[in-house]
Amino acid sequence: MAANSDSGQKSYRFIVQQDAARDPRPAAYLNDARALGLDTIEQITCFDLFFIQGSCSPDQLDQLAQHLLHDPVTQTISWQALAGEQAPVECPPGAGELIEVALRPGVTDPVAEQILRAAHILGIDDINAASTGQRFVIKGKDLLTEDLRRLAVRLLCNPVIQRYSLGEITPSFPEPALSSNVVEVIPIRNLDDEQLLQLSLQRRAALDLAEMQAIRTYCLAEQRDLSDVEFEMIAQTWSEHCCHKTFKARVAIAIAVEGQPTSFIDNLFKHTIQAATRQIH
Repeated sequence: MAANSDSGQKSYRFIVQQDAARDPRPAAYLNDARALGLDTIEQITCFDLFFIQGSCSPDQLDQLAQHLLHDPVTQTISWQALAGEQAPVECPPGAGELIEVALRPGVTDPVAEQILRAAHILGIDDINAASTGQRFVIKGKDLLTEDLRRLAVRLLCNPVIQRYSLGEITPSFPEPALSSNVVEVIPIRNLDDEQLLQLSLQRRAALDLAEMQAIRTYCLAEQRDLSDVEFEMIAQTWSEHCCHKTFKARVAIAIAVEGQPTSFIDNLFKHTIQAATRQIH
């Protein structure tokens, strides 16, 4: 796993397992896997992952494990230092297949934020960053790589905000941003469609061509370009997280066998979540 290249900075993986009798997740995941047609899967075991980056001593790491990252009554925990640039570790033969899931870089990780806060309360100030994830050990007969990828994409991982790995995943940590006190003006008015998409990609705005064209139209009408803050505000406001673009889309309902649309719903968000709220009121 990738460790920080700074002197004294290392990365650590904490693996937490719930008491099997108290963890409802494996049975639920197994039922959902069967619903997806993955009948060769016989068992799914769940673990919680916590990644720490810093220059902690072994005693501090033990303190984090015992007093912060697990409940000793219902959970067990282990930790390991992550070596630099090595191939993903897989389960031993017969132990099952490994799938790990973590948040994509840039996605807010509130649990990681609380780990940092709580570690400082414990007097451990040598932690620079934290992140979280999940581990799934899959057992079954004649499991294929394509079955594991299907399980990960369709059930274990939300590709909008998460990424997965067949084997151990490389953790990502938030990078601190320093203010430059410089306002950048983004020249949008003179960009063609290809350049608009490239701009969205470079600045990680996740805006499609129609959205970028709308921004360009606004800039042309105002006869000025946007500052970096203005552009970031639009990207944030129009994001999937804040704007619910998928839920607001026109959804076609089709019969699975024929695959032909039988009806449409305009704005799924309004007809479900908002509708329920209005009905309650």
